[in-house]
Amino acid sequence: MDATGEPGVRGMGDATLLAKWRFHEDEARGWSLALRPELSLPSGSIDKGLGNDRTGAALTLVSSLERGSWTWLANAGMAWNNNRVGDRTQLWSASTAVLWAATPKLSLVADIGASRAADREVGAEKFGLLGAIWHMGEDIDLDLGWRRSFGARPTAHTVGAGLTVRW
Repeated sequence: MDATGEPGVRGMGDATLLAKWRFHEDEARGWSLALRPELSLPSGSIDKGLGNDRTGAALTLVSSLERGSWTWLANAGMAWNNNRVGDRTQLWSASTAVLWAATPKLSLVADIGASRAADREVGAEKFGLLGAIWHMGEDIDLDLGWRRSFGARPTAHTVGAGLTVRW
């Protein structure tokens, strides 16, 4: 049970496939813009509340500014939440993050943001994320992060992992 008395849930949620297209890059200023389309695949358990049994999609605009070993990111996006349970279908999100290249092989990240909740009884959901990115090679990264929701009931703690392949 968590602090609200709600039973805790463990398991894998829906998987997400992402791509990022950097369509503008100003190398002299260290600034870029990119679009990140996403496809959510129904792989989580709907019975546990870890998925919605339907494919969804999203599109996010990403702005990036690099200064030495520091990178600042700002994101804004819209998602289509395809569902059968009466949740909202149009969801917005916004976040900002800072990355620090601790070594050539390791970056640390802190991210905060908010998004429109799928649940019609809830307004915006806020979150904080801490993570690490291991740069395994020039074109491949492995990341691990911990995310905590703020102001939502019940409070959600999520551990996530990702793989980035560049070509």
